[in-house]
Amino acid sequence: MADALWKRSERKICAMLGGERRGPTGRDESDCYHDWLAVEVKTREVMPAYIKEWMEQAEANAEAGKLPLVVWHEKGARYDDALVYVRLSDFREWFGDGGLPFTDR
Repeated sequence: MADALWKRSERKICAMLGGERRGPTGRDESDCYHDWLAVEVKTREVMPAYIKEWMEQAEANAEAGKLPLVVWHEKGARYDDALVYVRLSDFREWFGDGGLPFTDR
């Protein structure tokens, strides 16, 4: 049976972050074994256009040497509960990938 896209995505992204895919665990464990990250990988047909636009704006406005990121705060929610979006390539560049060489496996 062909490997499902979401499984391939989990495997690839976990490896890119220096972890390993756990396999089907339901909701009681993260998608990756990793020393310092609890990773959930989500794959969908299309990412909402507004998220892409927000990231493009962050990248366009980022000064040299600064990490572009988007903070999404929900009206009425605690600021500490806001979500942070950053490109995986930028995350790896800034925070590392568990010591694995940068490759596109």
